Amino acid sequence: MVASPLPLLLALAGAVAYHVAQKAVPGMAAPFVVIGLAYAVGLLACVGAVVAMGTPVAETVRAAWRPALVIGLGALTIEAGFLLAYRAGWPISTASLGVNVTVAAVLLIVGVLAYGEVLTPRQWAGIAACTVGLVLLAGR
Repeated sequence: MVASPLPLLLALAGAVAYHVAQKAVPGMAAPFVVIGLAYAVGLLACVGAVVAMGTPVAETVRAAWRPALVIGLGALTIEAGFLLAYRAGWPISTASLGVNVTVAAVLLIVGVLAYGEVLTPRQWAGIAACTVGLVLLAGR
């Protein structure tokens, strides 16, 4: 069975909007104020979704507060990293690509070592191609 592409299309649309908006943040704006405002918007959107969907809040908090804590800290470091990278002059065309290709390669290794996933020769070739791509990007 093939998984629906809709969640990945949602992530794709969100990531494009995210990077374009990050690049548009004025230089005089305090980075953590901008990130806090973004999280406030996200919080309001989540509250609306929870109400609309009738989500069981207490059970979810009890079951998932630890991973949610790590997700929140991870999101903060991603937000701050990209905002500061763009302010430092990194181009939108390569900053995200370099980070995301590296993340993908690291997660392939994590998948194998921590989750017992098996990589095919084709996937190993993909890792090699990504590595070559990163070397080419770094030579800017």
